[in-house]
Amino acid sequence: MKSYELGGKFRLFDRLQVNMAAFRIDWDDVQVTTTLTCGQGFTNNGGKARSQGGELSMQFRPVEPISMYLNASYVDAHYVDPVTGPIGANATVKPTPSFNAGDKFDVPPFTASLGTEYNFNIVNWRSFLRLDGTYQSAYTAGPTFGSSGFPANFFLRHNPARAIVNFRAGMVFENGLEANVFVQNLLDEDKLVTGFGDGRGCTPPAGQAQTADCANYGTYNPFVEQTYETPRRYGIQLNYRFRG
Repeated sequence: MKSYELGGKFRLFDRLQVNMAAFRIDWDDVQVTTTLTCGQGFTNNGGKARSQGGELSMQFRPVEPISMYLNASYVDAHYVDPVTGPIGANATVKPTPSFNAGDKFDVPPFTASLGTEYNFNIVNWRSFLRLDGTYQSAYTAGPTFGSSGFPANFFLRHNPARAIVNFRAGMVFENGLEANVFVQNLLDEDKLVTGFGDGRGCTPPAGQAQTADCANYGTYNPFVEQTYETPRRYGIQLNYRFRG
């Protein structure tokens, strides 16, 4: 594995901290799970892969009681070479790859988190109000058409964009006790997170021949599996910090 990184840290006006970096990682013989056309699989070393991108982190205090932060990253992680199983000594036909060159890893290309906090005192107790959110861009990952691992209901590999907002308010007491109330998924997002199977399967109707999809792609799946965003949650949390 070879890893390269270039970055810097900058502080401006005693109120803004900026950290940034660009990176590239090259793997040889990356370990992957190879799927055969019969539906069976095994783990083997799969050639070359690459991950490259950049990261940005910022902390900003516009006025004394208010602080803000932003973290963002972009990642392009993919296979450089097709992933194939071992070739026998007498083999005359190269096996179908389980991943094609350029197929993406299951990593969202763009992610970001940001938030702001307002600090104030109630009597002698430090109190705070905090609003934060996370975002990840939509992406499609996994084996693509022409590979043995390609799922015929391909949209199972699609992940839509996600954005979640959270809120928290609390107090920190002098004895080390902290009490806060929180709301997670403040806007009650309920979109489908993953799972776009359409229920097609490999079992042909009685008296009909097996379809070409079933003959070529062992992961052609008759089941529909769907995961939705966790609904809005709220509650009370107590934390205690022991002093040495």
